[in-house]
Amino acid sequence: MFEVCRKSTKAGERLPDTKDFTLPRYCQIDTLSRSTFGVKLNSGQANLELVGAPSFTEKEQEFARALQRYVGAEEKGFDRQISPLADETHPPSGGSTDVAEVSRIAPTAGFSLTTAAGGVPWHSWAATACHGTEAARKAAVVAAKLIAVTGMDLLLKPNLVEEARAFFEKSTDGKPYISPIPVDQKPPIPSK
Repeated sequence: MFEVCRKSTKAGERLPDTKDFTLPRYCQIDTLSRSTFGVKLNSGQANLELVGAPSFTEKEQEFARALQRYVGAEEKGFDRQISPLADETHPPSGGSTDVAEVSRIAPTAGFSLTTAAGGVPWHSWAATACHGTEAARKAAVVAAKLIAVTGMDLLLKPNLVEEARAFFEKSTDGKPYISPIPVDQKPPIPSK
C-alpha cells in the first residue's frame, strides 16, 4: 500500500526513491479564542514538495484572470507556487474553522491549497465559480494526496505523534477541554 500511495502522488512522474516523508514544520491548534500554537515537527516540507502544486491549464488560468479582472484584483491566475513553511506560527488571518473544538481535544494540523483565483472575495459568486471547476477538483486531489502522505508519516514515524502529543499537552497545560455550552443546554428552537 505504501508504494502504491507513494507512486500515485504525481501521475506520470517518477518519484525520488525515498521513504523520508516529513510533516509540515508546524501544526496549528486553533482554540475557541482563535489563538494559534505551533509545534516544530520536522525541519523540511518534503510532503508539500513531493505531492507538488496542482497543474492548471492555460484555459483555467485565463478563467481565473477573467474573474480577477472583473473584481478588480491583480490578474495573476491560480497560484502554483509552493510557499516555504514559516519558521514561526502566526495567528489565523480570519474566517472560521470547524476544527477549533477538536483541536482542544487532540493535536491537529492544517494547510492551504489554491482552489480559487487569488484576490477574489471569499463567500462570493467569483469564489463559487472557481470552486465548481476542474481546477478546484485538481486542488482537492492534491489535498487528498497530501493528507494521505502525512497520514503515512504518522503511521510510519511514531515519534511524530509523540512530539505532537507532547506539544499539545504543553500548549493546553494538561487542562481538559470543557465546552462553553452547558451539557443540559436545549437548542434554541422557536415555539409555534
